Amino acid sequence: MAGELSYEELAGAAPATVAPPTPVGVAAVPPVAGASASPTYNAGAGLSYEQLAAGQPPTTAALPTNEGLGFVEGLTKPLDNLAGWIDQGPVKSVDERIASYLGIPSTAQATAQRQQGFATAEQSYRPGAMGKFAGEVLGTLPTAMVPGGVLAQGAASGALLSDSKNLQGIAKDAALGGVGGYLGGKVLGGVLGGFASPKIAPQAQALLNEGVRLTPGQMLGGTAQRLEDAATSVPVFGDAIRTAQRQSLGDFNRAAINRALTPVGESLSPNIAGRDAIAEAQSKLSDAYKNALTGSTLTVDKGLADDLINNVGPYVSTLTPDRAAQLHSILADRVGARFAGGTTITDEGLNKVDGELGNLARRYSKSPDADQQELGDALEHTQNALRDMVERQNPAQADKLRAARTGYAALTRVERAASGAGARDGVFTAPQLSAAVKAGDSSVRNRAYAAGDAFMQDLSDAGTHVLPSTVPDSGTALRWLTGELPMLIGFGAESSHFAPQLGMAMGLMGTAGLPYTKMGQKAAQFALTKRPWSPAQSEAVINQVKGLLAGAGATGAVNSGLLSPQPAQ
Repeated sequence: MAGELSYEELAGAAPATVAPPTPVGVAAVPPVAGASASPTYNAGAGLSYEQLAAGQPPTTAALPTNEGLGFVEGLTKPLDNLAGWIDQGPVKSVDERIASYLGIPSTAQATAQRQQGFATAEQSYRPGAMGKFAGEVLGTLPTAMVPGGVLAQGAASGALLSDSKNLQGIAKDAALGGVGGYLGGKVLGGVLGGFASPKIAPQAQALLNEGVRLTPGQMLGGTAQRLEDAATSVPVFGDAIRTAQRQSLGDFNRAAINRALTPVGESLSPNIAGRDAIAEAQSKLSDAYKNALTGSTLTVDKGLADDLINNVGPYVSTLTPDRAAQLHSILADRVGARFAGGTTITDEGLNKVDGELGNLARRYSKSPDADQQELGDALEHTQNALRDMVERQNPAQADKLRAARTGYAALTRVERAASGAGARDGVFTAPQLSAAVKAGDSSVRNRAYAAGDAFMQDLSDAGTHVLPSTVPDSGTALRWLTGELPMLIGFGAESSHFAPQLGMAMGLMGTAGLPYTKMGQKAAQFALTKRPWSPAQSEAVINQVKGLLAGAGATGAVNSGLLSPQPAQ
């Protein structure tokens, strides 16, 4: 039959555009007046004959989500709706005359150009919902100047975000916006009320006392912190929050390491972190211990023998035969051989013994093998027995030696946390330090840890309550700038009206991120802990901010499926 397609063409082997065939035995139905034409099908989409015969549409691959596209669409939506009202109102002719005089597109023409740009972009990308929400919130910020309080401001935002084209639909969305604006202004404004009488949680205050810079949400805790955590998904602004949270975690790491150095009068160098910071602490503690031993000659005493018998001897029976033999070899070659005549050792020799035992203990303690971990514990007990002997025989240096040992005890917990699963480049979280503190508790059944009295537990518990449980990602901002910003610039080139709006949006988002810069965190800490203003002054500022929050509430209300926004008509 002329014009008939082969099976291969129908199955998708060759591109062809066909109308779905009428099933056998069913008369062709003429098209209904006003109805759209029958859909066409691209055989290249890979449909089978049965799918074509059944009239099934071709499937298309899901488009990638682009939050930048959603952000710009949301940002310009209020402006486009306002332009639509102008185009239908009495000022249309005035707008056209002004545009003609200035040689620029009229409001309606600019809107059409912008919508065409969006339509082109949506052929390759799906607008991101989070970006769109953020854009709509920023796009409705001018409604904060509307008189009448948060109810009126929310209603104005709802009207500007309406998808309806008739007065009834716009009025419904304005009503929804008013309700959302009222809730946003009252609920979120109540959260800001904490600034009038800030209450810093004891755990947050403990971290501040240790020199840890906290975000506003971390200092306030509760609802403020939950909202701040939720805002980390907002483009650009969320990156600023995550960067500040990562900085707080870095300060926490420094505070823990400085706990090891403070007893010997030392502290970490500026701008050092992770494994480099731990290596520096190890070096400074080692130097402090060596200085305390300078000029000493030590003799094996009964206390050393008793410590080795009582604290190291039991490991011989619990270790495997091979590991027990290894322990015996280390004690003979690394310890006993350094004592002249088996009884005396110089400060230099003892420093070597102490360093070697410490390195071996750390290496075996990190092993996933339980037997090697026990060997590490036995070597650590040996090291402690020798240090106890040093303190007994050097009373003049006892304070310095005890300080060094306290530092080593703290550093041992830091090393365990930094080498645990999930630690990145030596940077550990508060839960990881907490696990190391528990592992270092030598009390029966970890009773000290259970009571909250374990060594360094005050710091680990404060961090667990306030800081993130994982290391925040620091690369999102760069990915957004290199992945989505170029497309935004392309929009700006296609429509000159995008550039000032994008600049305004970036400025607003940059302003919102100021509390998460280094200087901003210091200012927020001062404001929340020193109270430079009176409660009455704070309340006056908060009442102004509530108008801005009303726009966010209205945006959420109009876009919420639960509130059933008015469809376009």
